[in-house]
Amino acid sequence: MLIDEIEAECEKAKHQAYAICFNAKLPIEDRAEAYVKVLIAQYVRSFRAYPRNHVSFSVYISMRLLDSDHILHAGEEVYRFLVNYYGINAGIEPGSSYYKGE
Repeated sequence: MLIDEIEAECEKAKHQAYAICFNAKLPIEDRAEAYVKVLIAQYVRSFRAYPRNHVSFSVYISMRLLDSDHILHAGEEVYRFLVNYYGINAGIEPGSSYYKGE
């Protein structure tokens, strides 16, 4: 099934991305792009679990960034870069990666 393949590929990219996020030798844009791959994997899982009324990817990211635990996972500089780009919105419980709709 295609969605299974996409999810598997996203999970693989997610694990590779964590190492890139903390590589200070790389430009911030590259490190932020790597962390977006982590969020893509989470988005795919969320969309698959709750496809009805799911938000767009950019809105999803802004909701995920409300949880400041991303500082630990991406590093403060990457987190701030993404917040500046996507903003922060409510809609996903802190500690969860699932948007369950309204």
